[in-house]
Amino acid sequence: MAGTGKSTIALTIAREYSDKKRLGASFFSRGGGDLASTRKFAATVAVQLAETSPELCRHIADAAASSRRIHGLGLYDQWEKLVLQPLAQLDREALPHPLVVVVDALDECDNNDDVSLLIRCLAAAVTVEHVNLKVFVTTHL
Repeated sequence: MAGTGKSTIALTIAREYSDKKRLGASFFSRGGGDLASTRKFAATVAVQLAETSPELCRHIADAAASSRRIHGLGLYDQWEKLVLQPLAQLDREALPHPLVVVVDALDECDNNDDVSLLIRCLAAAVTVEHVNLKVFVTTHL
């Protein structure tokens, strides 16, 4: 039952912020399958972020439409196109409250090399000017 406590906390935080309409995205890699791979991380987070704001949805849709081969890009390039650039294009008033991104069981991602890249992606997102994004990550070291 290793990790049960961390995952329960992550799920509780995701539910609480979802109920408050402040959950930007959640990514639970526990259990394997597509979510155990960082390959779909950027797209998964982008789709969920798009649901938080009509303006952000437009920017993400434009980014996806302008790059038909986005699935062939590396993780950081996908993140930059689908998440960072759309967030940076937002008006200051588009997201009037903080959004939380919850990532659970980071250590269970298939490729350990991608874990540090994923952390780099998340760090870049919290530094986007005038967007108040908070990140909650669980992992076992």
